[in-house]
Amino acid sequence: MITKAQREKAIENDYVPLGILRFITSNCGIEYGEKAESDAVRAIEDALWHFRFGEIVDAHAAQDRYLTCVCS
Repeated sequence: MITKAQREKAIENDYVPLGILRFITSNCGIEYGEKAESDAVRAIEDALWHFRFGEIVDAHAAQDRYLTCVCS
């Protein structure tokens, strides 16, 4: 549930997070909370700095990532 205060703060960037951030590790572990957020940011930064844009796309593809990890 998004509170009015959270929405007002997030709307500055036109981004409103929904739900709880979950990070799927390379070995299909699922992280929550601060560790998930820091690991997700670190993975995205590393991919961006090294021009591995396809890695970001692949990490968010249901068929190749979400379904293979969550549904297995």
